[in-house]
Amino acid sequence: MPKAALSYIVAAVCAAPVCAQLGVVAVQPANGRIDPSAAIAITFDAPINAASVTAISFSVQGTWSGPGRGVRTLSPDQRTIRFEPTRPFFAGELVSIDLSRAITASNGTALPAGRRFEAWVRSAPGTRTFSNVATLPLRQAGEGRIGTYGIFAGDVDGDGSPDITSMNEISNDIRVQHNSGCGTFAPLLTVGNPGQWPSPNEGADFDRDGRIDLVTGNQNGGAVSVYRNDGAGSFLPPAVYATAGYVHGVATADFNGDGWFDVAAPNGSNVSVFLNLGNGSLGPPVTYDAGGNGEDNVSACDVDGDHVVDLVVGNVFSNNMGVLHGVGNGTFVLLGTFPTGGQPFHQACGDCNGDGRVDILFANRGTDTFAVLFGDGAGGFAPAVTYPVGQTPAAIDVGDIDGDGDLDCIVANYSSADYTLWWNRGDGVFVQPLTLAAAQAGSCSTLVDFDRDGIVDIIGADENADVAILYRQLGAAAPTAQPPSCAATLRVEQRGDRAGYGGTPAQPVRLGARISIGVSAPDGALAAVAFGPPWPPGFAVPGAGLIGIDLSVPPYFELYWLDGNGELTLQMSVPAALPPGLLVALQAAVDQQGQGFVLSNPQTVMLVP
Repeated sequence: MPKAALSYIVAAVCAAPVCAQLGVVAVQPANGRIDPSAAIAITFDAPINAASVTAISFSVQGTWSGPGRGVRTLSPDQRTIRFEPTRPFFAGELVSIDLSRAITASNGTALPAGRRFEAWVRSAPGTRTFSNVATLPLRQAGEGRIGTYGIFAGDVDGDGSPDITSMNEISNDIRVQHNSGCGTFAPLLTVGNPGQWPSPNEGADFDRDGRIDLVTGNQNGGAVSVYRNDGAGSFLPPAVYATAGYVHGVATADFNGDGWFDVAAPNGSNVSVFLNLGNGSLGPPVTYDAGGNGEDNVSACDVDGDHVVDLVVGNVFSNNMGVLHGVGNGTFVLLGTFPTGGQPFHQACGDCNGDGRVDILFANRGTDTFAVLFGDGAGGFAPAVTYPVGQTPAAIDVGDIDGDGDLDCIVANYSSADYTLWWNRGDGVFVQPLTLAAAQAGSCSTLVDFDRDGIVDIIGADENADVAILYRQLGAAAPTAQPPSCAATLRVEQRGDRAGYGGTPAQPVRLGARISIGVSAPDGALAAVAFGPPWPPGFAVPGAGLIGIDLSVPPYFELYWLDGNGELTLQMSVPAALPPGLLVALQAAVDQQGQGFVLSNPQTVMLVP
């Protein structure tokens, strides 16, 4: 589930040579928001030893896109590490940037602890209107109830689109369905689980092989399971690590600053912390008391502003949350407890009011509410503010669902069989609730752009009907141009929403910026990408579709082969000398392996300062 972002301009811990510690002085992006293909940069207070910068010591990971693909470089003065993505992040996901203690300065100083910075990937504006485009059965033929409690949307096969991995409690397995790239899904692939009742889940690259792995909590098995990615679009059988009790939550982050992802799991009595041994396997757990009764759910986020990961734990029987301060060496100290306004059954964290501090949200049993606790940035929280939801809330998630720049929330409700959305007014006040139907029991919801049009959608899990309910968020007014399809889709900055057509505004692109242009189509196809002035909608090429390029002015074409996943990503820099306000239309023509060609959706961008 997405975690929170704090301030992104960071004061150095101390300046060399006053003390022998390396400090961070600036982070890009500076405002906790990032474009899908934008560069990430960390500036230090001393020149960096180039040999200490690796994919492990300077790690970039998307919640759903997984380990970032890109190039790491050092500035000429060796004070700034820069990460240039070669594949864009997914619209609406959270990107985590982790620095390990292995990063050292040329003078031998090092970070005193690992550091984490986070940024939400900008998405296109939505309409807050949803259509149930599919309901996917998660049972195999002839099966009875399997108890689907959770949906993980990580890109398991690495093809650039979010897949569906369902956690099934009664059948004791997980099941993977690959995304076609435009929101349709392949048949189920099943991976068994030696534990019992896999349910809560998080993704991370535990073995650092560049692929997204999965950890689940086994509710009735007193254990967590780590599923390593098999490199072929599924997971290997899991390694199971015993703890105790009822494991209803998991969180993963680098707790000790060694560059490897660790795991925290409450078990009803305390919180077990498993440290990664540096090879993808976990060591024995160390337990911590979270200051209440019934430690049930957990998030890993920085609540006290030191950019070291802390743990927030929901204590379901004492109606409070416990905050465990991360020391930075893999150990934790209880900071305090705070009432949650009900039984905190599930949680999420994010900066809801835009003050640069982490806030915590809970789905509360008993009161049928969700609660927001605003953080003070030093580990303290204001009294809970609550809002009504459906009956027996089971899960809560946050994200910028409507693309307006603030974090909204959604709650899955078990007994009323629905999902409640509340929209953020921009200041942390939630308004205008919207209810979407489940089938029989709302168990969880996942916020992800599953059709890759740049707008955040919703996947709802129903644990009684054992289905994944796909709610697509509609874009602006229906354009008079063909939509993106699996045969041919053009995306600018991960958007394929036909910007600039049918009354919709052109997509703004900053002068001097580096942007991503993507084409997806069947495997092995040849694509021609055209750039030119926009054409009024309605000019059609027989057998191909509607043209968005003004053919009265010769357009600029480039030919490219798509990769084995049917994907093409072009990284381009927009010349800063071009005039502001210039409109440029883009469109792709995809040759279907000698079977004729199909035109993609057109897209128009406007160059802005």
